Amino acid sequence: MSRKPVAILFAVAGLAGLVTAALSSTWRFPGLGAGLLFLFLAGTLLSNATRIASALRHLVGESVHVEVWGTSLPTTNDEPLEVTSITALGAGLLIRLRVTRGGPSVLLKIAQPRSSTLEKDRVEIREAAYVSWGGTRLRPVTGTRGAALVLHTERMTESSRR
Repeated sequence: MSRKPVAILFAVAGLAGLVTAALSSTWRFPGLGAGLLFLFLAGTLLSNATRIASALRHLVGESVHVEVWGTSLPTTNDEPLEVTSITALGAGLLIRLRVTRGGPSVLLKIAQPRSSTLEKDRVEIREAAYVSWGGTRLRPVTGTRGAALVLHTERMTESSRR
């Protein structure tokens, strides 16, 4: 089943939960909780972040280079990073990257990604509300016009050097 029908079912369930909360004092809080949860899930399924995450799933386990706002991620020294997971939650694209083999993964969050170009070995997200790395919000460098995120595989990097 595709995402759109499931999102519609979640939205209907969410509205039913909210109606139950409004009409029943006994079920007010469970109805409100269920309604908000199902509406959140419907929004997640319909978001750009989910579309992008689905298109990038093949990168899990790959070595990639990442640029945010035109510069390398802090603490990575432009080293390749291993993609450990890619998912969406709400309007956020969540990419977990491992800096060193066997080390912990660090969360790269792209909030409200827009204007994306997706290719087999490269993704470019030109606009985002913000980008954070390990919980720290990364700000665009003054004077640069880099994309919010550019992620490309090691294969692409090696072939572009030849």
